[in-house]
Amino acid sequence: MPGKHSEPRARFGAHKFFPPPAYAGSLRRDAILERVFAPHPEPVVLLQAPAGHGKSTLLQQIKSQCEADGMRTAWLSFDEADNDARRCFGLLQAMLQQLEQDAGIETSATGRDLRSLRADAFLTRIAALIGSGQPLALFFDEFQVLSERSIHALFRDVVARTPDGVRIVIGSRTVPKIGLSRLVVNNQALVLRGDELRFSASEVRALFAGDGLQALTEAEADVVYRQTEGWPAALQLYKLALRNSSLRASLLADKPAQPRQLADYLADNVLAMEPDATQDFLLKTSLLGRLSAELCDAVTGRDDSARILAELEQAGLFIRALDAEQHWFKYHTLFSEFLVEQLRAQDADAIPRIHGEAARWFADHHLYEPTLHHALAMRDYDLAARTLDEWAEELIPAAHLVTVERWVDRIPLETIAEHPGLMVKAAWAFTFLRRHAKLAPIRDMLLALEQDDARAAQAGSMGPHVVLSMVRMLGDELPASVASAERVDVRAECTSPFGLFELGAGANLLGYAAQTRGDFEAAREFLMLARAHGERANAAFSWGYSIGTMGINLLLRGQLREALEHLQQGVADPRIGLDDSVASAALLAALIHTLYEANEQESAKTQFTQFADVSDAALHDYLSVAYIARARIHDNDGEHAQASELLDAADAIGYASQWPRLIRQVGWERVRRALVRGELDRAHSIASRIPRMDTDEPDNWLRFSEDCNDEVIGRTRMAIFDGRPRDALRRIDEALPLAESSQRTARQVKLMILRSLAHDGAGRRSDAVASLEAAVKLAQNGGFVRSFLDEGRHATELLAQAKADRGHTWSRDVRGHVDKLLAAAGQSQGKPPLEGEAFEPLDPLTSREEQIVGLLATGASNKAIGKKLFVSENTVKYHLKNVYSKLGVNSRVQAIRSAREMGLIQ
Repeated sequence: MPGKHSEPRARFGAHKFFPPPAYAGSLRRDAILERVFAPHPEPVVLLQAPAGHGKSTLLQQIKSQCEADGMRTAWLSFDEADNDARRCFGLLQAMLQQLEQDAGIETSATGRDLRSLRADAFLTRIAALIGSGQPLALFFDEFQVLSERSIHALFRDVVARTPDGVRIVIGSRTVPKIGLSRLVVNNQALVLRGDELRFSASEVRALFAGDGLQALTEAEADVVYRQTEGWPAALQLYKLALRNSSLRASLLADKPAQPRQLADYLADNVLAMEPDATQDFLLKTSLLGRLSAELCDAVTGRDDSARILAELEQAGLFIRALDAEQHWFKYHTLFSEFLVEQLRAQDADAIPRIHGEAARWFADHHLYEPTLHHALAMRDYDLAARTLDEWAEELIPAAHLVTVERWVDRIPLETIAEHPGLMVKAAWAFTFLRRHAKLAPIRDMLLALEQDDARAAQAGSMGPHVVLSMVRMLGDELPASVASAERVDVRAECTSPFGLFELGAGANLLGYAAQTRGDFEAAREFLMLARAHGERANAAFSWGYSIGTMGINLLLRGQLREALEHLQQGVADPRIGLDDSVASAALLAALIHTLYEANEQESAKTQFTQFADVSDAALHDYLSVAYIARARIHDNDGEHAQASELLDAADAIGYASQWPRLIRQVGWERVRRALVRGELDRAHSIASRIPRMDTDEPDNWLRFSEDCNDEVIGRTRMAIFDGRPRDALRRIDEALPLAESSQRTARQVKLMILRSLAHDGAGRRSDAVASLEAAVKLAQNGGFVRSFLDEGRHATELLAQAKADRGHTWSRDVRGHVDKLLAAAGQSQGKPPLEGEAFEPLDPLTSREEQIVGLLATGASNKAIGKKLFVSENTVKYHLKNVYSKLGVNSRVQAIRSAREMGLIQ
């Protein structure tokens, strides 16, 4: 379906994917090309230099050579608008889709086996492209405009894992923060800086030799070389200026000058040589980021702009085509800056008029971004607000939140207050990006809007109610948040993407509230409705939030394996990109929390690395479970200082965000750590400083982050370690009926484990074993592990004793789960399977783990496996550790034997 593949390119503009054309008279940079195409070329090449050093032209020459060598190539030019992670990833997808279309690869098939990382998706698709044996070269120009750390993280991962047969070539004015230093040390990256991109004396002679009127003697060319220091932009200006024979003598007088001063002088003379009409055209169009004949006619009042643009390009006057049809053009940055300065000096009053004409033309053609640029340049804030309000109807559901934020920041608050629709959309962006300071004044406007029905109707069919529900959610005002959401019928019919997005967000919030009340079935219905709205709106990020919350819903009900599968499918879906938003943070946090409970600690660590990039967008519940899970992993690895630092970081976020609930949860986690380490006095000291929670919420409301980490659990645990079992049992007896009646299975497991410990502390071993057996029976259905192990040595010793006392009466499933718990705690797993008994893993292997086991059987090393699967050697080690744990083995040989018994390999 060619239309499907080409659509993303059309959405972003074909000029983004169009390399600069090769102009007649340009000099082939053979010396540099020889370095780039050395016998053992580096997979990553960076051309780093200020403007005017010929980076784009050199990139084009490298691209042409790659194609001559039989490589498939693709080009992408960045601009400021691409500092939105989702937009940037969309550009990369569009680039790959065109390559896939050209290679005859069905794009939709490439996303089926993807995991959580964008880099994994990118590299998997690259691997499919080079699978036919044709190497690939990807070119990225104007990289310096990218500043978002999540984008840098993506490229850092991609360049570090570039497979054989792929080259990545980057042009940038600055050194990108993508980990190049390590690649250079390992001979994996070639960096060519400004001095290396300048023309040599011999190249300058070649450039001016035999060039008609511009031909110079070698001595004259040497003068040019000394004056320009080989700066490509100045050399091109020289070529243009030498058309004026009267200037030739003065230009070649070898007078000392700074290259930039010389360039300004040359540009002035080059402009003076043009006819008055052309000069007027150049000055009036200098304010345009890109030019078309129709646009230039509108701005200049002419009707022959197409002819002038063609003549300027043919003359090489620092203008280049941006598409094959030569519909759009662009001035070189240095030349346009010079022209703007000339315009400002000659006719400053014309600047607002030109911006106004451009803004109106772009608005008429529904090109939102340049409309905003020119409207803001002329300070027409009303036009900017109306334009952004219309554009944000598309941007918010598509999760281009950073783009909304970028433009809202440039519109005065008093103007936003006059546009209720834009007020709502700004609030959505700031809420999901967790920009507390920016949200505060918008929140005040929304609260006033909520009381004015007439103005509220101007904000759209949902008014301010749904967004206010989310704003209140961010402030941990759940009852008020629910009241706002309930003012909208989330089951209403709607066709607009933005309306569907808001309905989905409202349903998400009501699902979360139902989950907090313990009404899991109602929560499931709301979350399914939210997901349906999100799919219809193509709002992947709110859909991702639905998936994350649904995963938590399953976990709380004891369905851990189902939760894990659900969440892994969510992050693997190619429609969901991980950007700096509440949704992606929620999805990752839910997965980390679930992986940790399943004792998949290495996988949880990998996911937390990604979560760290978006943690600024996490709401308190999600941030709490992710940080606490990672801190516990640090403790389990003996990295106690790192665990403390991570909890300190969570504390700091709690105070900065005014989230007392997060501060309390971190406090109770510190108490647990102190208790399991035998530091009873320290635990009491920490507990005494945990602030009490003032809330008007009903007693049966319980956030999922508090399910196994609230004050009841914390004080029960303290009573057990204090030697006050009766107090602990009293607390458990009060909490357990509510957990049972609301089917909070995970909480029941935790409470029964604590009940077992309390009975054991009271000397009632039989009751302790019975409670522990009940906990195991509930836990084994879902595969809960860490709920037992996180209670410390007392819990695991009691498990071992219970197995010895009553293990013979337990069912095979209970015995198997206890064996798994003891194995995870570092104790003996018991006897091997009886002869003839089918081998069963403690947990099913994932598809990636099965791949690794199959490669193990071939004798492949970790490094070879990583190369085959396009992952790092450390990632292979992480997967092997999980394989060994699941199979209950300690070596490759044992893993292969067990896999054969399972029938995974022959």
